[in-house]
Amino acid sequence: MPLLGAGWFAFRELSSVRSARDSAAVVDRDTRALVRYTDLQASLLDERNWRLAVLGVQEIGISPDLITKVIGIDLVIEWESAAARVDAVAAEIDDPAIDAELAELRVDDETDLRLLGVRYRALEDELNVRSDALFDELLAVAGDVPDGAELIGTARVLEAAAATRSSTAQQLSSYFSARFSGAETAREEVAVLLQQQTVYDDAIEQIERSAESDSMAAEQLGVVETSADVTTFSDGVTQIIETTQELLANGDEGGLGFVTQDLAGVARQFEAGKISSELHLDLVTAAGNDVIISSQALTDRADAATRQAMATIGFLTVVSVAFTIALTRFIGQPLHRLSETAKLLRDGAHRDAVVLAGPVEVREAASALNDASTQLHLAERQAKALARGDLDAAVLAETASGGLGASLQEAVQTLAASMGEREEFRRRLAHEASHDGLTHLPNRKACLEKLHEALARTDSSRSDVAVIFIDLDGFKVVNDQFGHPAGDVVLETTSQRLLSCVRSSDLVGRLGGDEFVVIVDPVGGIDEVQALAERLLDAIGQPISIGKATVRVGGSLGIAMADDPEASGDDLLRDADLAVYRAKANGRNQVVVCDDELRSVVVRQNELDVAIRSAIADDELSLYYQPIVDPLTEQQVGLEALIRWFRPGGDMMPPDSFIPFAERSDLIVEIDSWVVDRVARQMAAWRSEGVDHLVPVSINISGRHLSVDAFVDDVMAPLERYGIDPALIVIEVTESALLDDLGGAAAKLQSLRDRGVRIAIDDFGTGYTSLAHLKTLPIDILKIDQSFTSDDSASSLVKLIIDTGHLLGVSITAEGIETADQAHALSSMGSDDLQGYYYGRPCPPEDITHHFPSALEDR
Repeated sequence: MPLLGAGWFAFRELSSVRSARDSAAVVDRDTRALVRYTDLQASLLDERNWRLAVLGVQEIGISPDLITKVIGIDLVIEWESAAARVDAVAAEIDDPAIDAELAELRVDDETDLRLLGVRYRALEDELNVRSDALFDELLAVAGDVPDGAELIGTARVLEAAAATRSSTAQQLSSYFSARFSGAETAREEVAVLLQQQTVYDDAIEQIERSAESDSMAAEQLGVVETSADVTTFSDGVTQIIETTQELLANGDEGGLGFVTQDLAGVARQFEAGKISSELHLDLVTAAGNDVIISSQALTDRADAATRQAMATIGFLTVVSVAFTIALTRFIGQPLHRLSETAKLLRDGAHRDAVVLAGPVEVREAASALNDASTQLHLAERQAKALARGDLDAAVLAETASGGLGASLQEAVQTLAASMGEREEFRRRLAHEASHDGLTHLPNRKACLEKLHEALARTDSSRSDVAVIFIDLDGFKVVNDQFGHPAGDVVLETTSQRLLSCVRSSDLVGRLGGDEFVVIVDPVGGIDEVQALAERLLDAIGQPISIGKATVRVGGSLGIAMADDPEASGDDLLRDADLAVYRAKANGRNQVVVCDDELRSVVVRQNELDVAIRSAIADDELSLYYQPIVDPLTEQQVGLEALIRWFRPGGDMMPPDSFIPFAERSDLIVEIDSWVVDRVARQMAAWRSEGVDHLVPVSINISGRHLSVDAFVDDVMAPLERYGIDPALIVIEVTESALLDDLGGAAAKLQSLRDRGVRIAIDDFGTGYTSLAHLKTLPIDILKIDQSFTSDDSASSLVKLIIDTGHLLGVSITAEGIETADQAHALSSMGSDDLQGYYYGRPCPPEDITHHFPSALEDR
């Protein structure tokens, strides 16, 4: 067995060493290949840039020789130099497929710059795929290697360095296109420059965060960051972005494109860009060398582990052989004789005693077996007593000699004690089930039981029981700023302060979160309860120390008196909760008593809730549709579905009178789902009526519905049921609905967008959506709120919103158009679509005019 153990150890250690060496070899190979692929991608991008530059200046009627004379850059030589660099790197990679694709690019007579760029990008994409595969393999290997964290870190730096090199080359290409192309191309390339600046900044930040201070990558990064050429190139890119955006904002698209008066500046920018590209390639090489050094360190550790393992294996082998010989000679034979006696004891043949005979060791073992037999017999009798639950049995007090006897007796006593503690344990569990784990106050269940008991003891007036409901103000701010441990300190401190303010007959409980309750029993009247509530409010507002910081929270307190003989504990708690909501609505940090007026508000809200649910069930709700128009053709290009509620008798409830109420609960989800279903059904009806061209219909969705997990299914199910093309549906959400959970909302909207549904941001400009948010959101349309379109002084802001939206690739719809002047102004600013009373008021579906120009003639 020792020899088997030594063999197993040897196999495990050598396997581990072999795996480490193999992993190091894979890392070294992949790293060198990654550097070559990165070099090839950058060189290929340089070749594409210079080739397109030559063809580009020829296309606009400028000779490359003229460019050379004016700015000192020979575009043809730069092209040939870049092509030679590509050939050299491709030769190192030695991949026939890449060579074949390069050859096809070189002999192609294609002069269409866009198509030629597409062909180059196809090869660049293929190289990206190969690089990504190599990097994934490198990370996977590094992740499986013990102590591979350093290797993973250097690999991440290599990835970021490659990103800076690629981004720099792409910025140089886009800079050239923006300076030497027309307005439309300049607009597109500036958008690319914005994107690549973000990619570059993120990659540099990753290198600064991950690279070791003494690494080659860190040293080369210092060279890059202090390079005047890098700074010159970056400033030039920023300048053309700002210039283009300023021209777009002023409507001066004619100023975009080739700027002849600044050819010298362009030359300097190209030279700085070339040097910047070379410095970033050096950064890639340095990062690759860091990875190779980390890989070599793995190999060195593997070699050291090999030597250590061989030495350990040799030592274990010698020890195992010596141990085996000694064991056989001095113990094996006597134990064989003793085993026969042990088998008899096992089979019960020697229940009372074992015959003592043989060597000293055997006799001692036989004596031990006798003692064990006696001890086991005692343990058997004690176990039976415990099984009966007879904790007072005399046998439990008996002891046996020897260590085994003491251990058995200790086990028996432990079992007896644990059975005696079982009831105490049950009582403790019952206490924990009825008390809050953090503050140790009674929980909601225990508080309600106490309240029911108090009400049952009172007389018919129940005037001597009161409930104070406490909701902390500002608790979420403490949690957000200092973390949940700080929030726990606030809750524990608040619970102790509440306890210090009440009598022994009163009960303080925690209902959950930052909500507490005080059951005042007995109480002489409302004045006494209000005085107590004011003391509680003052205690809550005292400063609380959290480490070196000091925080304050407030409280909104609601009082409910047990003055209704029919009211239950739940009713009393609900009334106090209502008073808390009133306190918060009145400005927080105050005490409010629940009265009949407050209860009547709840009754009205309940009645409205029931009425809305009945309206959905009884088809009292209707959808009206308002046209969305292309201002250039005055063709109807869309409709917006707007809900209307006609009560029995013909009275219409304005949406503002019930939608805000519904949005405070899940009732709005039912309304949203009803609207989506009715829109899909109406579009199916129009289709069956022979409408030749259905236009997209916009549907407003609430933020509460957007947060529901089933949101995407709620939208898609009616469309599938009625066979409606998702491209005919536009989902509109407000800015505020997105900001509550930007990541979750973006994921759900992207899921709808992947299925064909378009996404619009409604009332844009009234919320807090930033440009950074817009870049990350999956949106197709921005709808400018009518508060901007109706304000002449906001025209500059509206123009900026339109230009920014177009730069991001989204369509713009201006709402609230009521006059011809407004329509003309918004159209001239570049708004793609218009909507408002000028083009038509919301109307029922049967009044919709699908051939919209005729409707304009009737206006």
